[in-house]
Amino acid sequence: MGVIAMKVMGGGNGCLVAGNPFKQVLRPYNDETSQQASARSLIRYTLGLPISVAVIGVASIDQLKTNVTIVREANPMTIAEQQDLEKHMG
Repeated sequence: MGVIAMKVMGGGNGCLVAGNPFKQVLRPYNDETSQQASARSLIRYTLGLPISVAVIGVASIDQLKTNVTIVREANPMTIAEQQDLEKHMG
């Protein structure tokens, strides 16, 4: 059985990605949070989990290109790095 990681960036509006505003026009809702992280950190965190595939949504070609670059270049986070990010995210 495979395990799928979804909502890697925090949902349809990417509310967990640093630099994204809390409110976006893509959808009429968004989880407001003051804890955000870089897209690179969120992807690396996910790649460090025991998953078969990660679903990383995008809203533009630029986001897609950025995500592909991150996945190609990034190593999965260590357990210590994951724990640090978990503390940061609350």
